[in-house]
Amino acid sequence: MSLGAVAVGLNAAVVNQHATINTQIYGNTESSLYVSRGLTVKNVITATAKTSVYSASAGGVGVGGNVLLVFNNMESVASIVNMPFHVASSVVVSAGMKADSEASLAAATLGGVAVGLSTSYVGLNAQNKAYLELAEDMTASASS
Repeated sequence: MSLGAVAVGLNAAVVNQHATINTQIYGNTESSLYVSRGLTVKNVITATAKTSVYSASAGGVGVGGNVLLVFNNMESVASIVNMPFHVASSVVVSAGMKADSEASLAAATLGGVAVGLSTSYVGLNAQNKAYLELAEDMTASASS
């Protein structure tokens, strides 16, 4: 908030959220996994990026400027990689994600000559992956 004969108020807010969350069973040609029941690899995440800017300028000449930037770059990965396995029941590989971004900007500029400029950007880049990857000579079996 700015007050006076000449009032200038400048505000900036930036949120940058970036993460990769892995839930993984990883092996090699010398290892093998034997499971007497079902095998589940599950990754469920919630990613929220929120920010707010509230500003006011007043005076004989009132100038206000606001910049609000929100970036939400999330990656969720559930996988079985290079792990030979033999499972007596089912194999489930699942990834779930709830991702959102929110920006709130409120500005007021008052004065004999009032100038206000506000800009806001919200970016959401979410990747959700679930996969099973075996090398060429590896075996996998499951019955249900």
